[in-house]
Amino acid sequence: CVKDSLFKSVLAAAEQWNYYRMGVYNDIDAYIAPSAFVRDKVGSSGFTSRPIYHFKNLLSMDTVYGKTAEREDYILYFGRLSREKGLPTLLRAVSLMEQKKRLYVAGTGDLRPMLEQFVAENHLEDRVRFLGFLSGEELESTIRRARCVVLASEWYENGPYAIAEASACGTPCIVSNLGGLPEAVEDGVNGYVCQAGNAGDLAQKMDRIFTLSPEEYEAMCQAAVEKAKRDYNAQAYLDKLLALYTELLEQKRRNP
Repeated sequence: CVKDSLFKSVLAAAEQWNYYRMGVYNDIDAYIAPSAFVRDKVGSSGFTSRPIYHFKNLLSMDTVYGKTAEREDYILYFGRLSREKGLPTLLRAVSLMEQKKRLYVAGTGDLRPMLEQFVAENHLEDRVRFLGFLSGEELESTIRRARCVVLASEWYENGPYAIAEASACGTPCIVSNLGGLPEAVEDGVNGYVCQAGNAGDLAQKMDRIFTLSPEEYEAMCQAAVEKAKRDYNAQAYLDKLLALYTELLEQKRRNP
């Protein structure tokens, strides 16, 4: 699991086991996990006897929350073009959609040649567009104009910034039901949750978001913004973090 190398994976496993045997991970006073899923997964593994707290990832202080651009009828994926992101399933889902909408893929990665081959073989050239790497205002504008953002990962996600950033823009998200993703999207409220690896289910969810009434879609966009404000607020994160540090320092004073 380390860079597709058995040798590197064995070395990493040996290193981790040695640290575990030495009790190194218990030298840390507390851990912070960006999702409840990771908190519970690490906690159940016996990785450490120290407490693990759940703090969702924060967005920057200058984040502009809310819809600020006119929507266009395209679906957006942005991130690494790698196999764990479920991109082949996403392309199959696009080919199954009744609405025949466009998919924009922003990002780079080793999987791009295979994805482009799938697009060509399935005659999707007029519906799938590869944008390459985007950042800054160009990426934000692309997110704000999208009808929805899709992250159909087929391996555990933690607390991906892609969903936080899209939600802050008021863009509904469609995510798979793995890892921390369902914590970020309440099905039918600020987006939809689909079954990982199921192209038919994903296609239905993408079709559904295009058949919402204007009022229903606007309510979903507003719900995304409100959840982003609650979950990813930088000042609230800082307050919680400083309170935790204060508590840990006080424990150290009482029990040096």
